[in-house]
Amino acid sequence: MKFRSTMLSRMTIAGAGLLLACAGGMANAGTAMEKQIIQAPMPHNEFGGGPKIKVHYMRLHMGEESDRMREQSRGMVKSLQNMVDMCVKMRRLQKASVNPPRQLPDYAEGYMQDTYTTANREITYTRIYRAELNDDCSLKERDDYTAVLSSQAGKCEIDLTERKAEGECDAAVHARSPVVPRAPGAVTIQQQIAALKANPRTAAVAAQVERMAGSSGPTGRTKVIAGVKCEEANGGKPGDLTCRALGGSFRPYTELFVETNEGGYPVAKAREARFDAMVGADVFAPHQRGGFRINPRSDE
Repeated sequence: MKFRSTMLSRMTIAGAGLLLACAGGMANAGTAMEKQIIQAPMPHNEFGGGPKIKVHYMRLHMGEESDRMREQSRGMVKSLQNMVDMCVKMRRLQKASVNPPRQLPDYAEGYMQDTYTTANREITYTRIYRAELNDDCSLKERDDYTAVLSSQAGKCEIDLTERKAEGECDAAVHARSPVVPRAPGAVTIQQQIAALKANPRTAAVAAQVERMAGSSGPTGRTKVIAGVKCEEANGGKPGDLTCRALGGSFRPYTELFVETNEGGYPVAKAREARFDAMVGADVFAPHQRGGFRINPRSDE
């Protein structure tokens, strides 16, 4: 219903978290839980009390951004419908009770991510919706709602569904953490390549570095997504592209990638993005509202 190599590592969910449009057959007006998730406000409207601070934020969907993904979506929803039909048939042969859903959800699986970043810390909220079947063929829905708060101080993993958190979870400690040091940017890399080319002894090395930079660096193209300008960069494999948001009055703790493509197909795109937005600081501390079990020790 979050996207750099670290972003992609967060997307390892079952079935790739595709947003699914229901195919024919059973009616699909959407379930109550599904509608609640889709219509949920962004976290700064839900948790954003406290003093106002300046952030960059985005809401990222992983979903039907290409014909290939729409085809996969239709296939996955059709599989869910087939599971219902098979379940009903088998249960009736066993003379067991059945309770099939009157409608399938619009999303058999869905993935949505909200990221807020300042110069020294970031929190990413991830919401995953899944639709499965119970033994009696009724619909079993899950809403997995989590967040990860990170800074130079460490990481806090927050489960908003189970109301528990683990790790370095003192929001004040994260707020005081130092600004993360930055790696050399693309301009610096190009300057290094130019210096290597200028020396005949390192010209061959310069060619190798240039090829490497070309396969994983900026393409020089820009576009606008969700109202913000972004710079495309190759991901290192053919057809892999990201688009890094450019702008704002400060460099965020981690770069915001408002679009991700894999193998030439878009798989994730921001639906909302803002630079220099003023939100309540409590958006970085949803677990400190009370009722959460907090374990200061992490398994990592």
